[in-house]
Amino acid sequence: MTALGSEQLLQTWERAQAHGPIERALVLLSQARTHWDRDRLRHVPLGQRDRCVLELREQLVGTRVQGHLRCPACGELLEFSVDLAQLLFAALPEHPSSPTVELAVRDYEVQARAPNSEDMALASCRHDVEAARGLLLRRCVLSARREGVAVEPSELPDEVVHEIGEAILREDPQAEVYLDLSCARCGAAVHSLFDAPAFVWGELDEMAETLLEEVEVLAREYGWREVDILAMTPTRRRRYMERCRDG
Repeated sequence: MTALGSEQLLQTWERAQAHGPIERALVLLSQARTHWDRDRLRHVPLGQRDRCVLELREQLVGTRVQGHLRCPACGELLEFSVDLAQLLFAALPEHPSSPTVELAVRDYEVQARAPNSEDMALASCRHDVEAARGLLLRRCVLSARREGVAVEPSELPDEVVHEIGEAILREDPQAEVYLDLSCARCGAAVHSLFDAPAFVWGELDEMAETLLEEVEVLAREYGWREVDILAMTPTRRRRYMERCRDG
């Protein structure tokens, strides 16, 4: 994987901007793994996808992850700063694969696989949470039997569904990453899901807006073309911007 140049960064931003969260994540993944075809990208398990996106983020920004979130108890804005290594759990396999699990819960025997972006895209089109949950079960439960008799995924009791989810997370742990913070204002413990693609997209969006501002200012001030401005190193662009601000 190579770091994005300024022109590539803007192209990636432009492609992702027109899409919702799931497709944006796939655009980021396509930059992290340029040699994977689109169909392959859509079937990468969520945890492996997010690991790739965070590796891309390391190339773009570095290893320090800083941000903020709201305390759900009092609404206070909480800042966090963690090293990227704290958010990376499982090493990526050489080739993306969908982890499968086999488990026995009470008198049920189940085989299931980890969900991917295509599963989530289809589930997001359902009209409510229960309908989305049912679709994910139908797609991700490969087989289910009770005392040797096949049963539909929708017939599995909540206890079994919960155990399936836990088993999949053990195989694809990067799919759910949480930040643990404490609110200085009210003292509440905050356990918040870290959405890696959404976070990286937010940073990419800020970087793109900064680049566009630099292009606008330098083109107006010096008459340079966008392609030439983007070809400059970030250090040179910043120095020219400082000269513009200093008059």
